[in-house]
Amino acid sequence: ASPVAGRVTVSIGATTMVPSMEQRATSLLDYADKALYEAKETGRNALRVRLAV
Repeated sequence: ASPVAGRVTVSIGATTMVPSMEQRATSLLDYADKALYEAKETGRNALRVRLAV
């Protein structure tokens, strides 16, 4: 248990991408970051996946 709260929760944002010349590593991080914030908005213990297209 956390000294701040009685429990610890996890929010995860994930994505996957097939490397190409048009897409950069920063694009992958941007998609994962957006997915993480979507997970945080829904509450505790959430997983969100964004498809990099």
